[in-house]
Amino acid sequence: MAYDVGRTEEKDVKKMSVLAGAEVNAYRILKKGSSQDEVIQATLATDFPLGISGAGSLENAETYDDGDAIDVAYSGIRQLEMSGIGNQDGRVTATTGGKGIAHANADGVYIIGYAMQSWVDGQIIPVLIDRCYIGDYAQT
Repeated sequence: MAYDVGRTEEKDVKKMSVLAGAEVNAYRILKKGSSQDEVIQATLATDFPLGISGAGSLENAETYDDGDAIDVAYSGIRQLEMSGIGNQDGRVTATTGGKGIAHANADGVYIIGYAMQSWVDGQIIPVLIDRCYIGDYAQT
């Protein structure tokens, strides 16, 4: 699969509809909120990632207000706002504000998926969602 710089195409996205348990920004990693039908932004690599938010609600471009419906992508290729710098094919975890960040070779963290291109801070890139838990990271 080839992706062009700046292309926003998403592929084979499977979604679940839930409600925002607080304000949620576009293209962020989400975790379970205080109730079963709510999600909030993940803030740590140890947060279990449910999926990634879309481009924003119909009323608010780039955000979802508390109580807005969100279609959370839990499978496929979805756009994600990134923090720091990283490389294509690198594992992606959650950081402050639900942004993605390169996996820091640590154990006890959840991976949301794999970067489909290299990135710089603040860039929105396609990420192949493939959640997994890194229980014991072995360096080779």
